[in-house]
Amino acid sequence: MHPSHSFAVLALACSASAQDMVAVSWSGDVYALDSFTGAVGWLGMGLPGQNASARDDHGRLWSTANGGGLTILDPSPVSTSHPLPGFTADLRALANGGGQFLVGIENGPVDMLVRIDKLSGAKTIIGATGFANIEALDNHNYHLYAWDTVAGLLQVDPATGAAFDVNPAIGAGVQIEWLSTRSDGKLVGGRNSLYVIDVTTGATSLIANLGALDLRGADAWQSAAHSFGTGCHGVFGVVGLTATVTPQTLSLHSTNHAPNAPGVAIFGLSKTAHGGSPLPLSMDPFLGTVGCSLLTSWHASVPGVTNASGPASLDFQFPIPPLNDLYSFFVQHVVVEPVTGGLSMSNGMVVQVGH
Repeated sequence: MHPSHSFAVLALACSASAQDMVAVSWSGDVYALDSFTGAVGWLGMGLPGQNASARDDHGRLWSTANGGGLTILDPSPVSTSHPLPGFTADLRALANGGGQFLVGIENGPVDMLVRIDKLSGAKTIIGATGFANIEALDNHNYHLYAWDTVAGLLQVDPATGAAFDVNPAIGAGVQIEWLSTRSDGKLVGGRNSLYVIDVTTGATSLIANLGALDLRGADAWQSAAHSFGTGCHGVFGVVGLTATVTPQTLSLHSTNHAPNAPGVAIFGLSKTAHGGSPLPLSMDPFLGTVGCSLLTSWHASVPGVTNASGPASLDFQFPIPPLNDLYSFFVQHVVVEPVTGGLSMSNGMVVQVGH
């Protein structure tokens, strides 16, 4: 074991269920990363020269390697394979191109957007970006975004390669060497710190300082769950929802309910809008509750009943079928119980399942 990473292995053991991304560094280190908090755990050694990463349509993680090669990276345990040994382009950024393709930024006096055939290794130049310092790339909500270390956030035309500055009024300001889409739909990125990036303004918000780490690529990796928002009061106090997720099972547990009370687990695909209304949506004006809000869109629900002794809990277990990719959704519990307004609502959980 790399001696300087013993603390990180301990952190991984304590918080692996929340680490939702795998990240690579130039030195060859591979890490598990919690993209919501910045918690990091060392997984092992890949290959030196890892300068970018991408997740393809089949859930495979790709990374660059020293000398310009491309490899498939398996984080569990860390291993690499060399499917494109003849590929030598100097790629500074990498993203999913759909189907059998990746797209990347090839370094040069003017950075070029290129398409890479994963089957043959053939490289096709799509076109010049018009920028010279691009170090990160991500397909985010059907748009291709890049980060230039001088200009900041760019949007790239995948058909021509031409890029434009999302907000010329602000420059890069911070060090970002990778971009990725988080399970809650946010664009995140970083290098030795972790940021949320506003795709409208290009502004960055610090999540965490990562110390001496030099992360060059990161992408969604394993099943994970993270809380968002706050619950309102059940009979025994504020309702708290937790989720435990493994490749096989999703377990949901909310607390502080009345015994034998009917409830429901709500599943949604958005935490920003439901039926044309923005989220979170306060239920207080409609139902007379106190501090209760709908936090997720309501696309599906499963009924249940709290257990028989108070403070009672509402519990569900759902099997997860074998998945070859990652999928994200949002969950919230609602219970009918004798409180002001007649019901309680939990915090929300964003859940990522698969691998």
